[in-house]
Amino acid sequence: MSDMMASVKKAIGTATAVTATLMLAACGASGEIEAGQAAVVDGVVITEADLQESTSQLNTVLGQPITPATALQTAITAPAIEKAFTDAGVLISDEALVTELQGSGIPTPNDITIDVARVIRYTTVLQDPTFAASAESAQVNEALSAMDASEMSVEINPRYGTWDPVQLGAINVDPPEWITSEQ
Repeated sequence: MSDMMASVKKAIGTATAVTATLMLAACGASGEIEAGQAAVVDGVVITEADLQESTSQLNTVLGQPITPATALQTAITAPAIEKAFTDAGVLISDEALVTELQGSGIPTPNDITIDVARVIRYTTVLQDPTFAASAESAQVNEALSAMDASEMSVEINPRYGTWDPVQLGAINVDPPEWITSEQ
């Protein structure tokens, strides 16, 4: 029996070591994400602190709550959306957005807040009937339709979900059960 127990202990020890190695490899497989990072997008780090601050800022001015995952998804896709509009000659400046956000009660909006506000403003422009009938609208819609999120290098902290470039950058917000949200 002692030989059998020794074999069982050795097998459990080996299984534990293999499991630990696989878990560590899985943690590293997410790419560039480190502690305190919400995402890394084309080499640019979005910190969890900035994302949480932005979510808080946005929730003070928006009519409905926004989740960190939604703010993150919007911030990640904001540069491509902005490019579609600016290429069509429609520009919304940082200064205009900062002034608007400050007037809404956010004294110092962070970059994520500004990016999300820009996307909201561009969405408002896109829905305007006068703009919808314009050549610029057709150009913007064509650019947005051609947007390919798979060309982006995106790593997301599993706390906020997983990146899905096929769904135009949608973040699937089904994080593993062991992760809790800081909402």
